[in-house]
Amino acid sequence: MGAYNLAFATADGGKTWQPALQRLPNPKSLHLYGVRYVGGKVYVVGEQGLLLKSDDGGASFNALASPYKGSFFGLLAARSGALIAYGLRGSAVRSTDQGEHWEALATGLPMSISAGADLGPAGLALLSQTGDLMVSHDDGASFQKIAPSGGPLPAAGLALADDHHLVYASLRGMRRQALP
Repeated sequence: MGAYNLAFATADGGKTWQPALQRLPNPKSLHLYGVRYVGGKVYVVGEQGLLLKSDDGGASFNALASPYKGSFFGLLAARSGALIAYGLRGSAVRSTDQGEHWEALATGLPMSISAGADLGPAGLALLSQTGDLMVSHDDGASFQKIAPSGGPLPAAGLALADDHHLVYASLRGMRRQALP
């Protein structure tokens, strides 16, 4: 999935790909930024608050009501199944009912959230585009800001490296940090 409603699907493990944009209720051809498979359902987030859900493995999608009209760049799933969509200007929303209802989360960030990661038993993490790390230990109901080691950086990606460390991807290379 990608820019201007670009969507392809494979049924043979990636050997061949077929256009799938007709499956998405996206008449404005908004950009698609994040895809997540959670509990047998496929979720897509994108530009202008776009939230889509498939109950049939991606064969068809339905639009979900969005509480936010800015872009969502990604989606996390807590171990309980709660969903956290995050994006532009520090916005994050949470759903505990498979996307039917969403509540705004207070991140305190004025800049975009560019990445998120499941930290396993340690919780969930969100990363701003300036390297601010936000961690949740309560199933994504709230996030606390953690000072990044090494100072701010223009961050683009976040991954759990092992049970004790995160790795940030940035315009200045990779950075490893101990889990808070």
